[in-house]
Amino acid sequence: MKKFTFLLSLFLLYSEIGLAQHLQYLTPQVIDFGSVKEDTLLQGSILITNSGSDPVTIRNVRTSCGCTVAQALKKECAPGDTVNIAFSFNTKGFDGLVRKSVTVFFQESDIEDAHFVIQTHVVQDIDIDPRHFHFAVNQFNSDSVVTELLTIRNHLKKPLHIHNIYAVDDMITVVPTAAVIQPGEAKSLEIQFNVYQMQQRYMTLTIETDYNQEPEIVVPIIIDKKN
Repeated sequence: MKKFTFLLSLFLLYSEIGLAQHLQYLTPQVIDFGSVKEDTLLQGSILITNSGSDPVTIRNVRTSCGCTVAQALKKECAPGDTVNIAFSFNTKGFDGLVRKSVTVFFQESDIEDAHFVIQTHVVQDIDIDPRHFHFAVNQFNSDSVVTELLTIRNHLKKPLHIHNIYAVDDMITVVPTAAVIQPGEAKSLEIQFNVYQMQQRYMTLTIETDYNQEPEIVVPIIIDKKN
C-alpha cells in the first residue's frame, strides 16, 4: 500500500511538472524597443505555444497602466497551437527609461502567471537636463551664488536655434543666452542663482527656440524657504 501511494504521488508530481512546463514562451520576458522618440506608438506580440497534450485557456491579460493595451487574439490554445497576444504602448508624455508590464493569467490553476516587461528609452526632440531646479534657502547665506549647468540636447535632424533664455527674477543670470545646436549635439549653459536673495518661491526659466512644435520650453525653479 505504501509503495502504491508513493508511485501514485510520484506520478502526480511528474504530471504537474509536465503540465506546468508544456508552454513555450517565444517572446523574451523583457521586450526592449531601445531608444524611441516621444509620442511613438510601440506595437508588438507576445507568442505562447502549447507544446503539451492538453488545451490551455487564457483567463485574462492585464497591463500596468492605461497607456498600455494588450489583448489575446484568441483565448483557447489547443495542443500544438500558438496564441498571439497583441500589445501597444503610447510613449506620449514619457521621458527617459520607461517600463510597462503585461501579465497573462491562465484558467488552469497549476500554470503560473506569465509576466512580460515592455521597455524603452524615450527621448524628446529637445532634451533638457535637469528638468527643474530645487533649492533650500537655509543651506545658503546672503552672499551665496550657486552655479548650475543646464544641458540642451538636439535630437532633431536640423540645427536648433536658441533665440533667448531668460527668467523674470534678476537674481538669475544665464550664459550664454543664445546658441545654435547642431543635430545630435548638446550645449551646456551656465546658470547662476543668488538663491538667498530670490523673492519668489516658484519661478521659471524660459527657453525660446525656432522649433515650431516647442517654441518655448519652461524649466521650473523651486525655492524652499522653510527654516
